[in-house]
Amino acid sequence: MTLSQIKYFMEVAASLNFTEAARRLYVSQQVVSKQVGLLEEELGVRLFDRSGRRVQLTESGRILAGEWADIQIRIDETLRRVAEAGGRQRIRLRIGVCELADVIDRVSRLAAAFSSQHPDAELEYEVYPFRTLQELLMRGELDLIYTVRSEVLQLPGSFRNRPLAPLHLAIILSNLHPLARRDRLDILDVKDERFYFFSDVYSSVASTKIIEHCRWAGFLPKSIKYFHSVNALEVALCGSQGITVGFPEMFRSVGAQLKSFPIAWRDDWPGEEIIAAWNGGVSGRLEPLLALSSALYGS
Repeated sequence: MTLSQIKYFMEVAASLNFTEAARRLYVSQQVVSKQVGLLEEELGVRLFDRSGRRVQLTESGRILAGEWADIQIRIDETLRRVAEAGGRQRIRLRIGVCELADVIDRVSRLAAAFSSQHPDAELEYEVYPFRTLQELLMRGELDLIYTVRSEVLQLPGSFRNRPLAPLHLAIILSNLHPLARRDRLDILDVKDERFYFFSDVYSSVASTKIIEHCRWAGFLPKSIKYFHSVNALEVALCGSQGITVGFPEMFRSVGAQLKSFPIAWRDDWPGEEIIAAWNGGVSGRLEPLLALSSALYGS
């Protein structure tokens, strides 16, 4: 059994698709199939049922996937501790940030403050789509992510999160939109407008939640256009007649080219918030960064 076989198995278990797993691993599908096959041969059990149109985990596969849920994180953490004990590398923290303008600005200030207080640490951060943040955290390729609570509901129980700040739901549209002249808007006021949503590739829940919110209000959007990034959606909002339902904290143009109208969450939904999320196994070395995060958000 090799680390590569474990990693390949976990990727297929996560996506239930050999082609998708190979894409994420930057190898061919044949390589993934061969390594998973060798693992099955060594264990003497079938880990996947490939007989139907969709790949499914067998009972043995489900047990193995559950037991190995955070194995890559534990391996990375062990190797890091070994390297540090030998004095061969500085403490390195890998941070993922969602594409909300307000969060990016705050994390930039956080990184500067942390680096000044901990010059022996190396802090790396990148901005990713919501869905990618969750996937990279689960694979152990990020130590900590800053995201929206509803985007990480699928994380296993070994993961932890800390609320940082509430998010405020609003209808957002161009200042040039005819409805922008109103003093207030309700969700029913935009039922005939073209809605701009994030694609399922970008977010696993955003479009579904907005549609459910509209259904709760008594209608379904008649026209929808999907976007793969916050920036693309913001440009479209500024330049056309579409609207979106989301958070003003997403966009830099709110107050300049965009106008937001606060609306209430549906009655049976909790409010949304910005959170920091991480694997519980690395809590100790993240605590100084988490404390700074709370102070920066005043939480």
